Amino acid sequence: MFFLHGGPEDLQMVQSLSIFRLIGAAVLGARIILTQKLFLALMRIHQMVKNSTRTMQYLAYCFRFRLRTLLGLVFAISIGLAIWHAVTFHKKISDVLHAESSDETSVCYRSLFSSVPLWLLRRSPHESIALQASWEEVARSIPIEKGRQTIITDNEKVIDFFAVLECCGRISIPEWWIEFVSNLRANRRDYIFGCLPTNMSYHETELDFVKAPEGTAIWQDSNGNCHVQIGKDSSLIPTTLFSKSGSGLFIGQVSATFTAKYCFMAEHDDRCRPHSVACIDRTTGKAVWISLACGCNWNVLSSGAEGESKVTIVAKDDRIVVFGVANQFYAHGYRVDNGDTIFRFSSDF
Repeated sequence: MFFLHGGPEDLQMVQSLSIFRLIGAAVLGARIILTQKLFLALMRIHQMVKNSTRTMQYLAYCFRFRLRTLLGLVFAISIGLAIWHAVTFHKKISDVLHAESSDETSVCYRSLFSSVPLWLLRRSPHESIALQASWEEVARSIPIEKGRQTIITDNEKVIDFFAVLECCGRISIPEWWIEFVSNLRANRRDYIFGCLPTNMSYHETELDFVKAPEGTAIWQDSNGNCHVQIGKDSSLIPTTLFSKSGSGLFIGQVSATFTAKYCFMAEHDDRCRPHSVACIDRTTGKAVWISLACGCNWNVLSSGAEGESKVTIVAKDDRIVVFGVANQFYAHGYRVDNGDTIFRFSSDF
């Protein structure tokens, strides 16, 4: 009724309201459309983020997998190298301990020292290895090349060497041997030499051309038996332990020492090359065992004179140690009961 009977103003108002409604509807429609587009856009962004997260997770998984693989490979290689080094180290040690000749022993030691640190070898449970490594530290303090002046060995390292020797041998080192080693000189690393104390010369005995240290007498009785005497103690010695010349005369140099039960004798030449060491039962005069001392292989004596060498045998409890010098020096320890080597050292190795 209002629309039918209203005036022009009313009609204009109605038209205005219709326009506003249309605008409101359009705005509402636009808001809906924009909301939907925004929602779709947000969904796309969410999906992208989700995909990106999965990608990152995949990449992280691949990285962790590759890292674990790499670490496992490094660990396996490290274990393999450790096993290889352990086997190689054990073989080199075994080669040294089972070397028969001095030349072979020297080659084995050079190989060992070039591949294993000396500080580690000094802690070896094998006395021979620990002792030789200790002396190698002394030798390495000397330049390789020949210098203009004679070099004196490092006194502190020499004292350390004595300490290792006393620990290995569990025996007192003879004073004359300490004096010899403490006064060594060198022109280069492979030419270290010393001079014997003047009061250490050997004298001729009553047995042909056999020499012995002062205070030691050796002779042969009318029955052909050989005797050695030090002070008031004496013992029979098998004649087979002496070297003989082409004419059948006894020759060489002999050093001996006594315990209550045994006589220990070293028969060596004037250059202390590898020589025999024997244990003799003082009751029967028969050899209990005969072993070989490592000795030295140098052919040049410190003074250039023949016959300047010395050997001393020190016995204590269950072991004996043979100390010897010529131009070089050595120490060789044995078990008293069977003559097995406890340790051996030579500056010539």
